[in-house]
Amino acid sequence: MVNIGIAIPNRTVANNTLEQAQQLFGQGLAFQQNGQLAQAQALYEQLLNLQPNHFGALHYSGLIAYQQENYQLANELLSKAVQLNPNSAAAYSNHGIVLKALKQFSAAAVSYKRAIVINPNHAAVHNNLGNVLLELKQFDAAISSYEHAIAIKPDYAEAYNYRGVALQELKQLDAAVASFETAIAFKPDYADAYNNRGNTLKELKQLDAAVASYDQAIAIMPDFAEAYSNRGSALQELKRLEAAVASFKHATARKPNFPAAYT
Repeated sequence: MVNIGIAIPNRTVANNTLEQAQQLFGQGLAFQQNGQLAQAQALYEQLLNLQPNHFGALHYSGLIAYQQENYQLANELLSKAVQLNPNSAAAYSNHGIVLKALKQFSAAAVSYKRAIVINPNHAAVHNNLGNVLLELKQFDAAISSYEHAIAIKPDYAEAYNYRGVALQELKQLDAAVASFETAIAFKPDYADAYNNRGNTLKELKQLDAAVASYDQAIAIMPDFAEAYSNRGSALQELKRLEAAVASFKHATARKPNFPAAYT
């Protein structure tokens, strides 16, 4: 009679591996939350050597790569993460952020939309979708996304600001000014919103009001080169040429590689 050997799984080894993986992941998260990214990454790499398809390690390694501006690696890691766990709204959302950094705006929009299908109540994801739609010049769709964000979070200053940008692109200038002013009401130190309001007021030929808005932006952010340059343009239209030249000089001093200000 032939004796056939049957391999019995070593449950002790499997349990030890699982316990080690959980420990590595927990320690990695703790380091990452404390801003110790190199230490966290080293632990995630150990974990991925043990379990190459560990969703959490792939996801959070991708976030570290993004923070280190290694966007290609972040994209590879987060692509694997969402394939492993297609029900993670957070992974799709973070993948969208990376794709936007890579200027892959259409792919970013797809990723944000998948996140929204899983979790439709995350205001920041609607806002981020609006931002990539803005880049794609899909202004009506961008406005719809910002309004979804505002419906979830009524004091969402950033969504009001970017909605104003989209409205300005559609030449709905009064509505754009109102949107910027709502953003400022919720966030009084919002330099970008003051600058954007200035741009719209300038387009409405309300030049003195535009200059005042740029001045408010600069008071909040003294190194705001774009606001100085935009202010110079408004002063130029007002025929206040010496003041315009001074404003352009402030812009180029703060941002030497700034062709528009030199022009």
